[in-house]
Amino acid sequence: MNHRAPRQSRAAGAPSSADEQPTAGQSKRGTYRAVTADRAAQQRRLKTVTVALVVASLVVIVTTIIVQQHLRTKAIQAQYGTAEQLTPPNANPDGPGLSYVPGTADRSKPLVAVYLDYQCGGCIEVSRTVDPMLESLAEDGQIRLVHVLLMSMDHGQPNGLSFRSNVATACADMVGVAAAYRHEVFGRADSGQRWDDPQLTGDIAHAAGLQGKDLQVFQACFAGHATSRFVLDTQQNKPDTIAYTPAFTVNGNQVDLRAAAARAAVRDPTSSLTDGRPSRGFAGWFRLAAAGSTGGVPMSKSKQNKPRHTDGSTTQSGTRSTATVSRRERLRAQQAAEAQRARTRRILIVVTAIVAAAIVAVVTTVLVQNHNRRKAEERQRNQAAQMVPPNATADGTAIGYAGGEAAGDVPDVVAYLDFQCPGCSQSSKLIDPLLEQLADQGRIRLTYHILYGLDSLLNTDHSFRAAVAASCADFQGKFPEYTSAVFANQPAKEGDGWTDAQLLQWAGQAGIEGDQKNAFETCFTTQATSQFVQKMQRAKPDSVTGTPTFLANGKPMGPTKSDLVSADALLAKILQAAGS
Repeated sequence: MNHRAPRQSRAAGAPSSADEQPTAGQSKRGTYRAVTADRAAQQRRLKTVTVALVVASLVVIVTTIIVQQHLRTKAIQAQYGTAEQLTPPNANPDGPGLSYVPGTADRSKPLVAVYLDYQCGGCIEVSRTVDPMLESLAEDGQIRLVHVLLMSMDHGQPNGLSFRSNVATACADMVGVAAAYRHEVFGRADSGQRWDDPQLTGDIAHAAGLQGKDLQVFQACFAGHATSRFVLDTQQNKPDTIAYTPAFTVNGNQVDLRAAAARAAVRDPTSSLTDGRPSRGFAGWFRLAAAGSTGGVPMSKSKQNKPRHTDGSTTQSGTRSTATVSRRERLRAQQAAEAQRARTRRILIVVTAIVAAAIVAVVTTVLVQNHNRRKAEERQRNQAAQMVPPNATADGTAIGYAGGEAAGDVPDVVAYLDFQCPGCSQSSKLIDPLLEQLADQGRIRLTYHILYGLDSLLNTDHSFRAAVAASCADFQGKFPEYTSAVFANQPAKEGDGWTDAQLLQWAGQAGIEGDQKNAFETCFTTQATSQFVQKMQRAKPDSVTGTPTFLANGKPMGPTKSDLVSADALLAKILQAAGS
């Protein structure tokens, strides 16, 4: 009896003492559950870490792409920060884009905006079909028409095809041929041709009717990307609802004009999508579009993902025989857990390697793109400074004074000047007029080297900008007059210099007016002669250590007060220096 009582007690319920051991089945189930729970926890941790690493990688990649695009835009803005000051005369006053035939329709008429990209295939078709109809309506005063040229298809590439074409179109508007230029560019794209810069400024410009001085203004504008800020602002200020091209809005309501034009053409056989004649139905359709009753903005339908629900069940095995947990079971559990940890480590190593490779690829891409961007900027600067003044010397290192016909044996007089040099200002009043008088008489050949060495000493760029302006004045035949105007307005304190507005203002003092003034301003704003000015500085002989310096047949000449009594007295000094 005393032997059975404990057995009955254990059979009736849980062990009554801590010394009593669980059954073998219970212990195995507990071990299995513990191992399973450990594996599940490890798998959850692995999934969490993997997802976190993948998300982090995507965040790094997306952030890098966004930053790169931002940096590309900033690079373009910084590159043309001093040049992009020109706004096309037909810029839309109510938003982005260029107005077509501005002022011919009152503001009560519907405002139609056409959003295009030169690399967009559908935009080519719109330029050939719908656009002529819209232009006809605008010319009749039935609508107000705006063309918004975007550059989304450049995909962030600095100086991409659409960007440069948009800059060229805006420059074409500076001389009144934006519409003709736009049609010519789209016409070349329709033929499968992709245009480069020489075509943009050459063949296409000529086909659009540009020639003579208008062509020179257009080319100078494009060389310096003088409308790049307008182009960048156009892209930045487009409505958020415009997610593709071609796109159309009427009084701000996005509509499908291509479909409307096609339906109108079917209803009115007298009109055609190719002859540019709008039907009465198409013209009247805009009244509905302006009121927003044509369908409004086509919205994309959102996809709904319905979660699926599944059921499952697990079963537990039946009763097991009672026994103690063996060491073999515990060892197996430990081995399984260690194997799972090893697999987790291997997966983490692989994921880490993938993320590291992605980061290395992104960093490498950034470095390569930055290098390419710097090279592109350097090429652009070189392209923007290719204009050489008409009176430049044969080697392109100085500006010759266009005086009278000189005999072959007359002295060659070279003047080295710096616009911030006080002595050069005095020379401009006392010596330069006599030298120019002798040159007008054909008694000497006179050449000017305009330097900017004082910029480095005074930590400014005043001399360089003034030299650019003076060389731009040579295109208008006013180099001596402009040089005199700058020296006459030299600040009392050395290094104070001049603003760009002042350098532009003094064109009037030099007699540069009308169309000449517009061309001068374009040349200066785009820094179109900067490379020539740099070449003048580099060509300075080592013997010239200061300004003003005068050489007669390559030999120094230091005229005194007595030599400046008359042109004849100065000529005697020149001949003396040249023959010594």
